[in-house]
Amino acid sequence: MRNAGSLRQWGACVLPVVASISVVLGVAFDLHERFLTPEIQQTTNKYLNFDAQMASATRGDGLFLHFAGFPMPMAWLGLDFYSRAVYSGYPRLVLVADPATPIFSSGQLQAANFDPDSVWLLNHGTPVEVTYAFDAGNGNISVTVQRVNVGPAPSR
Repeated sequence: MRNAGSLRQWGACVLPVVASISVVLGVAFDLHERFLTPEIQQTTNKYLNFDAQMASATRGDGLFLHFAGFPMPMAWLGLDFYSRAVYSGYPRLVLVADPATPIFSSGQLQAANFDPDSVWLLNHGTPVEVTYAFDAGNGNISVTVQRVNVGPAPSR
């Protein structure tokens, strides 16, 4: 019977701890569901919208992203768009600069990004150019999609 008393004492100590942990986990889950899940869903929806825009613009072709007017403090946005376009567009080619130029930071992207002409786009397999232009006056970003049309092959 001595062991039964020890077991009751042990249970009297452990039960409140287990009950407290259970309550804390329940509250944490509720807070996560109320506050974090909508924020995560909102971010996910933004990416899904971006993915749908890229798929619609490219129609399976390669893509060149051009960023105009972004000041250095906002240059990270271009890198975020580029990373997402590469991720969602795989295996399609996505460029923001000459393919020989490594892009690992927003500074590199900003320094190397340019507005290519249609010959450059076609020669590099990116017949679609999406331009994101930042308007410093109102803080808006406009999006322009340009598709270089490849004419029919010349007849011989």
